[in-house]
Amino acid sequence: MNKQQLRLVSTCSNVSDKSEVSVLCDSSGEVRMKVFRGHFDAINSCQFCNRDSLILSASNDKTIRFWESDGGSQLQSLNLHTDIISCCRVNSKTDPKFSFVTSSWDKSVAKWDGETGQNLWRGFHDGIVTTCAISSDAHVIVSASDGDYVIKVWDTRTDENAVHTIKIIQGFDLDTFLEELDNFLGYSKLLN
Repeated sequence: MNKQQLRLVSTCSNVSDKSEVSVLCDSSGEVRMKVFRGHFDAINSCQFCNRDSLILSASNDKTIRFWESDGGSQLQSLNLHTDIISCCRVNSKTDPKFSFVTSSWDKSVAKWDGETGQNLWRGFHDGIVTTCAISSDAHVIVSASDGDYVIKVWDTRTDENAVHTIKIIQGFDLDTFLEELDNFLGYSKLLN
């Protein structure tokens, strides 16, 4: 079975047996599963990147890991956060020179170079950071915190201070907000 004949059905997170699972379906509809082992605690987030050749995962074990999606080999393990990593998101799933962002219960959000694994920028909240997103040009990061109930919009070309802080109101749908922000034309250009 070659790679072109498989299509992604889903990726699983928070897997209790300390493994990462990608579910793939071939052209006949038969489900095939690959299990990637390496994390020592639950996985909270994972994404394909670099034209689906890599998988990025974030875990309660405080690590971010890169995996070869074809063979399942662990390529790299990154340590920066000092507590559970709640989310990881990439700015481009197709560009080999991608960036990614992570959020953590250590109250921080971090931007990384996907090619080298180098930490490029870091910002802080007053509470645990539950989710994050990164713009397609990798300059703008959005993060949300449980403790201070705010969404912060960051321009990573500046210091660590948030450009905008939005107080979350009850019933606020963060996923909808992140989707709308990502679709908002020229948002990162407004920060120039």
